[in-house]
Amino acid sequence: MRDGGCERAALPAPPLPGRCDPAASRSLLRPGCHLLEFARQGEPAYLDGTLRVEATAAGMVASGDLYARPQADPAVGGSVEPPDPAAGIPIFPVADYLCYLRVTGIDQSAEGVTLTIEEHRFHEPGIEFLDGTRQWFVGSTFTVPLAPDGPALTGTFVDSLSTVTWQVTARWVAPSLRRATLEIDRVPLSEWPDTSGTATTMGTVFDEIGWDLTVIRSHADVTETTGESWSGTEAHAMMAALRDRSDLDAEWRYHCLAVRRMDIGLSNTGWMYDRAGAVAREGFMVASHWVVPTEPLWGRAQGKRFGTVAPAYFRTALHELGHAMGLQHNPVNSIMMDTAKVAGLGVATPFPDNIVMSFAADDRHRLRHWPDLVVRPGTPVKDGGSAPIGPAL
Repeated sequence: MRDGGCERAALPAPPLPGRCDPAASRSLLRPGCHLLEFARQGEPAYLDGTLRVEATAAGMVASGDLYARPQADPAVGGSVEPPDPAAGIPIFPVADYLCYLRVTGIDQSAEGVTLTIEEHRFHEPGIEFLDGTRQWFVGSTFTVPLAPDGPALTGTFVDSLSTVTWQVTARWVAPSLRRATLEIDRVPLSEWPDTSGTATTMGTVFDEIGWDLTVIRSHADVTETTGESWSGTEAHAMMAALRDRSDLDAEWRYHCLAVRRMDIGLSNTGWMYDRAGAVAREGFMVASHWVVPTEPLWGRAQGKRFGTVAPAYFRTALHELGHAMGLQHNPVNSIMMDTAKVAGLGVATPFPDNIVMSFAADDRHRLRHWPDLVVRPGTPVKDGGSAPIGPAL
């Protein structure tokens, strides 16, 4: 928040936060998502965003993102309304993104709680990200003392001249850290990929990482226009034609299309195709009619059509959704391990009974605390790239 801009220390991506004291039971910061408002002292300028607070007995982890609130049109008058806390976790326009907040200290006192925040500003406005052309810059590290004020925590940001420059308000809005929607469409001969065959659901998997994920089964009669095998271009065009909503500035909506086969190879089970050019990590496919090889490593799934192996088919949809949220393959047996490698682990417990229906600890940390620009749909991320990393907490 330093006046005059950021330090010119370019980073490919900001580091993720580590644990802070105090323990969860002693902090005024309620776990979950808080709505942040920074109001400029003496000026009609506002920043809005979220603060994500994760609490365990060993300490707390917190991070946030800020967006510039649009200015009102002088010709019309009035003001732009802030987000409504009663509406829950807010979603902001991606073009208004300003900076990532890495909380490095949480200090409790009799008066309230003081946050030490390291600011990381995105170099330029826009949505290009992690492609090597734009980087993050480390801004100021500042402290914000917050005290209870009714249902909110309020405080001030004071500059180096002891001048109050921002009034800060944090309002708890939800127990989850983030929210998103997954819309699923399918061709008539493909199964819905959101059923695991067990009590595990997509909702329970994302509950574990603090996301409020809504899954919507939409169209069950998608037309196969050029045969049973789909290209990424065809899938993207179908997503644009069928999806129920497409305003990514109002909702983080990902799209899954269940098809029989995919053009990239009949041995492929899933594909996050929305990753290049003008497309932006919104859509992915799963293939129900790939036949599992008749090889011992595939356990009791060998020789079966993939859509009939519910745990593996379900896991593939989660795996591709993880890619849409910026995750890469993980060497630990988890949702983001490559399917063939999971099958290769099945010695004592054959595939698919050896599937672990959760994200690895480091990926859970990423999904909780990566900047919005990494996880939200509508912001291109190059494969590999330089996504922020952090400790497995």
